[in-house]
Amino acid sequence: MKIGGIEVSGITNDSRRVQPGWAFFAVRGAKMDATQFIPDVLARGASVVVTDKDYKGDSFKVDNVSKFLGETAAKFFAPLPENIIAVTGTAGKTSTVHFCRVILENLGKNAASIGTMGLIHKGINAEIGTSTNTTPDAILLAQTLHNLKLQGCDYVAMEASSIGIAQDRMTALPVKVAAFTNLSRDHISETEHKDMDDYFAAKKRLFTEVLAQDGIAVLNADEPKSVELANIKQKILWYGKTGTDIKLVDAEYTEESQKVTIEIGGKNYSYELEAAGEFQTYNSMCAIGMVIGLGFPVKEIIDAINESPAPAGRLQFIGTPVEGGGVYADFAHTPGALQAVLESARKFCKGRLMVLSGTGAPRDPGKRPMMGAVMQALADVVYITDGSFRIYDPKEIRDNIASKCPKGIIIPGRRNAIAQAVRDMKENDVLVVCGMGEEQWLYMGTGRYHFSDIEEAKKAIDFRKCFPGIDLPL
Repeated sequence: MKIGGIEVSGITNDSRRVQPGWAFFAVRGAKMDATQFIPDVLARGASVVVTDKDYKGDSFKVDNVSKFLGETAAKFFAPLPENIIAVTGTAGKTSTVHFCRVILENLGKNAASIGTMGLIHKGINAEIGTSTNTTPDAILLAQTLHNLKLQGCDYVAMEASSIGIAQDRMTALPVKVAAFTNLSRDHISETEHKDMDDYFAAKKRLFTEVLAQDGIAVLNADEPKSVELANIKQKILWYGKTGTDIKLVDAEYTEESQKVTIEIGGKNYSYELEAAGEFQTYNSMCAIGMVIGLGFPVKEIIDAINESPAPAGRLQFIGTPVEGGGVYADFAHTPGALQAVLESARKFCKGRLMVLSGTGAPRDPGKRPMMGAVMQALADVVYITDGSFRIYDPKEIRDNIASKCPKGIIIPGRRNAIAQAVRDMKENDVLVVCGMGEEQWLYMGTGRYHFSDIEEAKKAIDFRKCFPGIDLPL
């Protein structure tokens, strides 16, 4: 393809990957100004540099480099799957795309999902490159979508993070259906979103700039911020307890499953999920609405979601060392997500509701005391420990959380905290280990270390069963 009249054989926004004949997109972000690498990439044979400032030499000036990169990537890696659907919101994105993929697969479609869990296609879960982003960068995303298309995949459900939307990673994608789940505190910092208004404004762009003009929006009727999306041009499907299109009629919950009854078009439909928690009720309704938006019959969609398994790491049952209780792992790492998980667990908890949580750095330090306040209000026993603190002081992070949670038991070291919490469980107690879900890595200092909440919880449970009354050696 040509950029600025110059033929290019490849595109990149990473100066280290530039090859002769490629175009380099000099994106100026909050953390790095890539224009500083322009002399180097030209010396290495780049055919053209795309920049937003005047530069002598083989350059092409545009007003918005990130947006132009997204548009170029979509064209460079065409064709892409024809049916792309995307969901945004503080919580629920991973579960919603999971349910969408399950429904589409059960409808006999070649479907995939992209998001926090990486790429899931035909039962295979794979990382997308080395990216840890919920929404991959524009080039990697377009390339992944193209590869899926080559494998016959024409249905892709993906998570749309606020950062990914703000950085135009999805701008040129043919999104047919877009959904909004909720909004609560997250990603507020100097390098992400300056405040909640900026955070929501980024999510709103999924509907005003990315969703096709003839597309369909699926909105949570019980989320107050949804009303600010009510004037978009596209058709809207409302779901929830007050939903006018997909209305929650009833839900019966157990420790590991639920039976849901919803009303669509004046008719009741029931289905079961192998997933605990009211928040999963909402995520399943959102997914149903998204697949309805693709044009599939309601009855077939309900049959396809029936008995759907829970996504890994979302109120996932791990096991129990006590009679009548259970240990669960959940990805919840924001005040809103913590609240939803604890309120859901309370519905089936017959003893003490116990929660273990910690958070990382440097992202959004303002949410730490808010998380502490949620645990103080909703849990009976609270363990405050570490997340991925990187080069920051883990004690300061723990103290930030504990400032609004006086009942919190502070235990440095995530492995120690999980072992202690399992050891402290009594009959009918429920313990929810929050913050990582299925994640496999902790970032401490300048390194990355393998760590799994699920593995550590299983280890602690097994040890307590085999050696009751003896502490797990650490």
